[in-house]
Amino acid sequence: MSDNSDRNLLFGILAVQLDYISSTQLVEAANSWMVNKSVQLGQILINLGKLSQEDRAFLDVIVDKHIARTGSPANSIAKLHPSELSVIDHANVTEVVSHLQSPQSTAASDKSPLTLSWSAGEPSVVGQRFVMLRELARGGLGEVFVARDHELDREVALKKILDGKSPSSEVRQRFVAEAKITGGLEHPGVVPVYGLGSFPDGRPFYVMRLIRGQSLYDAIQHFFRQQRSGELGHLKDRQFRALIRAIMEACYTVGYAHSRGVLHRDIKPQNIMLGKYGESLVIDWGLAKVIDSKDDILMSEPPIEEVRSGDSAPTAMGSVIGTAAFMSPEQAHGRIDLLDCRSDIFSLGATLYVALTGKAPYQGERREQVIAAAQQYVFEKPRDLQPDGSKSLEAICLKAMAREPKDRYASALELAEDLECSMAGDPVKALPESLAMQGLRWTRKHQTLVASLLVFLLVSSVGLLLANRAIGFQRDIARSERDKANEMRTEAEEARERARNERDAAEEMRKKAVLASAKANRNSMVSAEILDKFVKGLADDQWAQVPQLESERIRMVDLAVNRYSQLLKDDPEDTNLKTNVIQMLVRSANLYRICGKNDKANTNIELAMRMADELTDLFSPTPTNLAGPTEYDRKNLAVLTDTRLYYGESKFGRLGAVAALSTSTKGLELCRRRVAMDGIPESQLALGLALLQHAEISNDLSDSMTAYTEALEGAELLEIVTLPKAQSVYQPLLRTNFFMIAANAQANMANFDLALEHAKKAVEIANEGLGQYGKIPDMRNFRQLAVITRGTIELKVGDIAKAEADLKDALGELEILSGEFRKLVGYKRSQAEIHQRLSFCAFQNGNKTAAVESAESSLALLAELIGEKDPTAQYLPIRLLSQAALAIAVEPTADANKYTDLIAGIAADRQRLLEQNDKHPALVELAEMQLELK
Repeated sequence: MSDNSDRNLLFGILAVQLDYISSTQLVEAANSWMVNKSVQLGQILINLGKLSQEDRAFLDVIVDKHIARTGSPANSIAKLHPSELSVIDHANVTEVVSHLQSPQSTAASDKSPLTLSWSAGEPSVVGQRFVMLRELARGGLGEVFVARDHELDREVALKKILDGKSPSSEVRQRFVAEAKITGGLEHPGVVPVYGLGSFPDGRPFYVMRLIRGQSLYDAIQHFFRQQRSGELGHLKDRQFRALIRAIMEACYTVGYAHSRGVLHRDIKPQNIMLGKYGESLVIDWGLAKVIDSKDDILMSEPPIEEVRSGDSAPTAMGSVIGTAAFMSPEQAHGRIDLLDCRSDIFSLGATLYVALTGKAPYQGERREQVIAAAQQYVFEKPRDLQPDGSKSLEAICLKAMAREPKDRYASALELAEDLECSMAGDPVKALPESLAMQGLRWTRKHQTLVASLLVFLLVSSVGLLLANRAIGFQRDIARSERDKANEMRTEAEEARERARNERDAAEEMRKKAVLASAKANRNSMVSAEILDKFVKGLADDQWAQVPQLESERIRMVDLAVNRYSQLLKDDPEDTNLKTNVIQMLVRSANLYRICGKNDKANTNIELAMRMADELTDLFSPTPTNLAGPTEYDRKNLAVLTDTRLYYGESKFGRLGAVAALSTSTKGLELCRRRVAMDGIPESQLALGLALLQHAEISNDLSDSMTAYTEALEGAELLEIVTLPKAQSVYQPLLRTNFFMIAANAQANMANFDLALEHAKKAVEIANEGLGQYGKIPDMRNFRQLAVITRGTIELKVGDIAKAEADLKDALGELEILSGEFRKLVGYKRSQAEIHQRLSFCAFQNGNKTAAVESAESSLALLAELIGEKDPTAQYLPIRLLSQAALAIAVEPTADANKYTDLIAGIAADRQRLLEQNDKHPALVELAEMQLELK
């Protein structure tokens, strides 16, 4: 470099360092100096308006003094510390130096060449700051180690060129370029680079964040293995959406790289890493290339400049670089000149192809075969391999993988937006929609609005229709009465002598008018009854699957209850009205129970039962006197039996088996009469429910033989009955329940072999039902209850390993149900019972610590469910045995003293249960533990 060039460079460095100009202004001035080297750099800056004459004069003095102290401009530059040169790092020092350099200059050849550290400060040295711990991954060119960063006390990833190789200058340049490109892409989807350094032998390395997770490829393969084995179940959609979400985030990362002028050129599932905490990172930028970007819209940040030195040869035309199975046709043909952002978009589409099908688009045993397939653009469509796949995702994949670049997405961001729309259920650019599909999609996205409008229109239309009919009827009666009154007045005027008779006739007509008016009012009441029936159906049937209408359904049912109650006050002897009020009260109680408002539910069911008892006294049909029952008889008896069953279930849960026995027995008797009356499937289903309830109560009263007999009767009944499609799910549900009761009854009679056989049958029926009704929560719940029953019996016969496996299996599924349906307490109650049984299992295995933990988990769940109140009959036996399990596990250890209050609690709960039901099986089980209770 000549003295003139050296002086210009020194002038520029000091001007930037002293903050007279910016690094970008220095590059601009250097470009102008290249056109006319006879003009000094300071004058060019003045001409460009970047520097004043006075400031130039001051800087010239500083430069001259610097040169005078060192002897020459070159010596002044050589003595500058790298930290002083870092001020122009962002202006691309290499470009500035090349612009100011004279090719013939040989000055300062005896000095060390000027080197500028890519990272701030001195380069890091392996062995001082970083210590390699173990190998993490290895490729064809480099290998990655886990290293310890002693300065920040953390583990990092250190990448270096493979040992045993003598890397060429091009290999070194490519490696350094990878580090600098990766470091220059500051995006959450790119692994952050912490530093660049070299080994003592000069081989480069760079340090980056250590990613803990798995590649997208491994995640996709794991997903398809689980799908083939049937392990995914209801989790399939959620896991698949997570894969698509990772690809979408990779699209945003690649879109950012494109905006910085960088092509990846080797995008594939193996180069997308999924972190343990939801991160998606695009890695391995070793084949990346910096290109010129002319798209001002994308340039949100300055472009990354070319980082390879001038002696590093560019990729030769015809070279096939990248992974063949994921490359575009132009990349497979080696057309380096045609590669742009859309080539990366093709590879993103090929990555999506793997997520949709489980394999790469191009197949072949050797790389040459795969490249040939890529060149010929030969692959199967995704839905040819997975027919049940998404149409919109296939359309997105095929558009991204179009043969011609112009037919692909214009940017990776467009591809990401289409994926976002597909996941949200919105239309995508790759798949135009018909008007019918657009309307259906809008309806699905606005279910609450559509449902509300439909409810409003239906109720308004029916109300107006009925009101118009009632008004018209009353108007006709009034017109008729008016005509008769006119006729009477005419007759009175024509025959005054018959005045008395006419007055009598007028009085008679008045009485008739009163009767007619009463009849009109009665018709109005009937119209209101029809409207209320419609409201009842709307509240409980067709809209039951719309959770957003839950409060509206309660409001409608309460409205109907109030309306019927008013009508009943006007006509207290109308048994049809009484039946409707009872039915509405039962429906209202059920809705309040689902919403967790138990006090209101109990109030309504008690009122319904009192009215039903009054109606039962008026209506007591028997099979012998019902030769031809009317529809009225059928309806009333159905309401009576349903109310009796619901009331029995309520008393059983709140007060226990003894309190509920008479109600349940009467309900069973009524259901048998109902079947004898008409024998229709609905009546047989009601009998099945009555048998189930009575058998459960008998089991709690230790009447095991009655429970067993009724359970087998109910199972046989539900096996042969043909239920309507809407009620068909009750067959596997009730049959599962009956075999669970049969198993428990036989276990209570110490017939464990037969008990285990019935428990296995219950699980078998539940699994069959789950295959047909897997989306119904009750079917999923009863399957777990059947597994709990089997595990409990296995525990009683001493098969601890099987019992523990069954109980843990049921616990996992019940935890999922509890998460999905937080308002339903039954799932948590079952979890508490499982933890209690697991405590016994752990104790039998000699693991007292695990026994204590399980018992405490059971008691914690029960405390959450019971709160400050006394436990109801459904919680008391579980809490009693959970307390006993904990007491056994801690006795006679030192920790036993901590549970003194607990022992007292066992005695108190035992006394409560004795007062409720001194025959309960839990008391027998407690007695077998031989606890000393005070």
